[in-house]
Amino acid sequence: MDKTKMRVIFEYEFRRGTNAAQISQNVNELFSKDVANERTVRQWFEKFRSGDFDLQNESRGGPESKV
Repeated sequence: MDKTKMRVIFEYEFRRGTNAAQISQNVNELFSKDVANERTVRQWFEKFRSGDFDLQNESRGGPESKV
């Protein structure tokens, strides 16, 4: 499943008040095992709690690609 779609689910459930453990369990039961890692959901929840609801990946600050 597309990561952006998963993040939309995480945001929806965050706004509903569902906890990270429950979300990861429900998503893995519905889609397939290991689709949603609980630690990853917790990281997204931390971001949402800070008021940042941007669902795109953040730059990691690595060296620029020279291909």
